[in-house]
Amino acid sequence: MTTRLRPGGLGDEAAILAVQAASWRATYRGLLPETVFPRAEDPARLRFWREVLLTGASATRVAVTAAGAVVGFASGGRRRDPNLPADAEIYALYLHPDRCGHGLGRRLLHATAHVLRARGAARLGLWVLAANTRAQGFYRHLGGVPQRRQRSVEDGVAFEEVAYVWDPIDHACG
Repeated sequence: MTTRLRPGGLGDEAAILAVQAASWRATYRGLLPETVFPRAEDPARLRFWREVLLTGASATRVAVTAAGAVVGFASGGRRRDPNLPADAEIYALYLHPDRCGHGLGRRLLHATAHVLRARGAARLGLWVLAANTRAQGFYRHLGGVPQRRQRSVEDGVAFEEVAYVWDPIDHACG
């Protein structure tokens, strides 16, 4: 299946949220309570993604089919968490479950890392759910090195995360 990557833009927010919601259902069922899963029709999340795309502060790349359907995305920018041993962070990288295993995740990570490097980032990191062993294997395969673990609480749900880092960021650029 042919897909191309392009910068995310206004009008992509509903498709991005739909991919995120589908990916969470496929990936996190049994790992997190479904009450915290994003819903594709959530007005607050749609506003959030619209704002992300409007400001351009986050580097957002989308994977688009020949028919124009968004089937994956990655978003990143300056590190948000001072515990992450990097200066840039991938905030989100999600694929529609039907598109996993075709190299899109790798392409999205590389493309986003290129943008962040061009913005001056020297080290790239991200947080991944500790229970998500598949994602951890993916990031290790792409050269990410686990650096730290932490316990977090969001929406009343406690979970453990692992920080993966590419130092220098060039290791994430492909």
